[in-house]
Amino acid sequence: MNVCTFVGEIAELRIQSDSTEINIKVAEYYTNSKGEKKVDYNLVPCVAYSTAGEYIKRNAKRGDNIAVRAMYVGDNYYDYVFRVNEFKIIKD
Repeated sequence: MNVCTFVGEIAELRIQSDSTEINIKVAEYYTNSKGEKKVDYNLVPCVAYSTAGEYIKRNAKRGDNIAVRAMYVGDNYYDYVFRVNEFKIIKD
């Protein structure tokens, strides 16, 4: 099954003519070898088409939190994106 779920902050929002591209800043929490709690951030590239893209374009902005259920789409390890199937914008 090709389903991925991400929750994070919208780091970048790019409006295209037929889609909305979103980079989601996702936190990764871990404990290093010294026992210190650490956090790293990764950017997850997502794209929303049709009514989902239009809704995000009108209602989301950089810094908003978003929960996304998406599908991995890619040709190889370096050229990929997650296509948004479901989402919820979380306003503070």
